[in-house]
Amino acid sequence: MSGYTKPYRFDRNRNRGCVTIYIREDIPSRELNLLNIPSDIESIFIEINLFKIKWLLCGCYHPPTQDDHYFFTNLSNALDRYTQNYEKILLIGDFNAEDHEPCLSEFMNEHNIGNLVTEKTCFKSSTNPSCIDLFLTNYPLSFQNTCAITTGLSDFHKMVITVMKMTFQKNPPREIYYRL
Repeated sequence: MSGYTKPYRFDRNRNRGCVTIYIREDIPSRELNLLNIPSDIESIFIEINLFKIKWLLCGCYHPPTQDDHYFFTNLSNALDRYTQNYEKILLIGDFNAEDHEPCLSEFMNEHNIGNLVTEKTCFKSSTNPSCIDLFLTNYPLSFQNTCAITTGLSDFHKMVITVMKMTFQKNPPREIYYRL
């Protein structure tokens, strides 16, 4: 995508999906590989630097067939290690759990993070939709206008978006010269 870094990716396998994160090209970022996280924990940890403030960004997917305790324990272990170097964190993903469910609620309390998403995001059951696509952060006042929108890309999930309360200077336009 033009204007964005090469995507950071965690591919499951060639027959299934992946976790992908794009960062605007003028925002310094790098993938973190400090830990040996089990390969079945689908997550990517990225450092982004916004005005000399480093954020820990984690994109993850919790498969519904995976044990909740196993997933959140491994994610918690990774956060324990990474948050030694990062004050501000943002976890993004399909957690396949609502924030009031015990396993996710305990994880959020342990790391002092909250959920920004209040709308229903998953409509697998039209009579009982759920909010499982989440933005979890320890700095909720840094974000605004969090919402879920229908894109037509998924048969039963809405896309969740939020806006960080920061202003970035636009890159100057590039002049391209063509030879006639």
